[in-house]
Amino acid sequence: MTFSAMRPVSLPDLRLCDWAIAGSLVFVMANLRRVRTLYAGRVQGVGFRYSVRRLACGFEVTGFVRNLADGRVELVVEGDEVELREFLDAISSSELAGHIRHATTDWQPATGQFKQFEISLS
Repeated sequence: MTFSAMRPVSLPDLRLCDWAIAGSLVFVMANLRRVRTLYAGRVQGVGFRYSVRRLACGFEVTGFVRNLADGRVELVVEGDEVELREFLDAISSSELAGHIRHATTDWQPATGQFKQFEISLS
């Protein structure tokens, strides 16, 4: 069996890929979400953002991480919900865990505004 066509289409709340396989269409949907997490503790000046960016390379996520003026770090990422949960688990089970005193997480529908994951300076 060969793939005669594969064309991904991104939508705000889901990813729809239509694959024409041997003349039949198979639809695969993924639950795309956005998660915003605020980390408090000793999370600035310890390489937190750089470590999060390094971890993000192992996941299919887009978004940013940045320092906030009040001493917290903000993480905003989009991707498949399962992938996002695994990414957040990777952060909380990494060497960063010792720096995190508290994390607040807010789930939202994805907007599709990000093309990659980066450290934001603003």
